[in-house]
Amino acid sequence: AAVFDLALTSGEVDAVDTGLTALAKTINGDAALTRALKSPLYKSEEKAAVLAQIGDKLGLPDLAKRFVGVAALNRRAGDIPGMAK
Repeated sequence: AAVFDLALTSGEVDAVDTGLTALAKTINGDAALTRALKSPLYKSEEKAAVLAQIGDKLGLPDLAKRFVGVAALNRRAGDIPGMAK
């Protein structure tokens, strides 16, 4: 809800929605990535770094990148596709 409020305030709702939807499709479309993001074998920082690289390639807005980074660092990387909905 917080990211939606920030996107609404900054006028980036459509861009953030589009970016997070694209990220969710990318994650869900790659079984190995999905497993890695859910795995406790990888550190939160490693997951955040991978997601940052993917976000850069997808052209995610800064707000969406920050949201994904915080989620990953809070051990929620595997939940990002669900959060994007």
